[in-house]
Amino acid sequence: MVVVAVLAGGISSRFLAGDKLLYPVMGKPLIKYVIDSMMRCRYATKVIAISSLTNINSINEYIETLQDPFQIGPLGAIYLALKMFNEVFIVGGDMPYVDCVCLRIILEQCSVDEFVSACMPQYNGYLEPLLSLYRRSILDVIEYGIAKKILSLQKLIKTLKVSVKTIDVCSSNELKKCLINVNSIDDIHYKLYQLLI
Repeated sequence: MVVVAVLAGGISSRFLAGDKLLYPVMGKPLIKYVIDSMMRCRYATKVIAISSLTNINSINEYIETLQDPFQIGPLGAIYLALKMFNEVFIVGGDMPYVDCVCLRIILEQCSVDEFVSACMPQYNGYLEPLLSLYRRSILDVIEYGIAKKILSLQKLIKTLKVSVKTIDVCSSNELKKCLINVNSIDDIHYKLYQLLI
């Protein structure tokens, strides 16, 4: 069981049709697919969103929403969530295929090693920090990153040799699907075919 935090703070710079999280797909904002899916999970004790000031009123219509005071990307949102909760599952608001199966896989993998600071899918050597479980023990690392303006979780984890359990995405078609995200208007047509049919 875990708190799920849906990130809703991006500026959608590559999405030329406005805010991608609020873009309607089959009459429903993109982020609502993520919220609805996570709210159905029996492993989720609570689902919240962490939003920029720009989005907070729109996102708050669907879910309890915290404003990210840092506005430094995902690192600030993860920091805010871990100040409130001991353990949190972070998911991007632009990942409409995330589901309870993905959450269960990551929680199961993490449960076997309670001393790691985070559990992250890894795909071709690249960590996937926006479909990951974080524990409060990583807060010192995040605070260091914020203080030193190292805002990339990839870089922080490698530089400081953080204790992270990786989950090979190649061994799980479910995780591969959950990692699909939307960055451009073309992605709506080419990546979201299952939502559109």
